[in-house]
Amino acid sequence: MNKNETDRLLDAMLAGDELDAFRRASLEESLALVRGRNVRRQRIRRAAIAAVLLLAFAILLKDLVPGKQTGSTRVVKRPVSKEEVEIISDEQLFALFPNRPLALVGKPGQQQLVFLDELNPPKSAVTR
Repeated sequence: MNKNETDRLLDAMLAGDELDAFRRASLEESLALVRGRNVRRQRIRRAAIAAVLLLAFAILLKDLVPGKQTGSTRVVKRPVSKEEVEIISDEQLFALFPNRPLALVGKPGQQQLVFLDELNPPKSAVTR
C-alpha cells in the first residue's frame, strides 16, 4: 500500500459521525483542561491576595497594640512640680540599693544610675 491508498482508507474509516464524535470529545476534553487550569490560577491569585491583606492587617494591628515591657521597671510620665522632688546625695542614692554594684555615669547634673550586675558585655569584648 502506498501513502495515497492509506490516506483514503483512513479517511473512509474516520468519515462521518465517528470523526465528528472524536473531534467533539477531543474539544470538550481540551476545554475542560483549560477551564481547570483557569480555576486553579484564580484560586492561587485569590489566596495570594488574601495572604497579602492578612499580612498588612497583622502589621497594622501590631503597631496599634502596645508592646510588652522589656525591663523590670516601668516609667510613668506625669507633670511634677519642684516642690514634689526631693534631691538626694549620691550616698543616699547608693544606700537605696544595698549589696548591688552601682555607678553614676555622666557629667554632674546629667548623670544616670547604672546597675553593674545587669550589664552583659559581648563575649568578643571580654579580654583576659
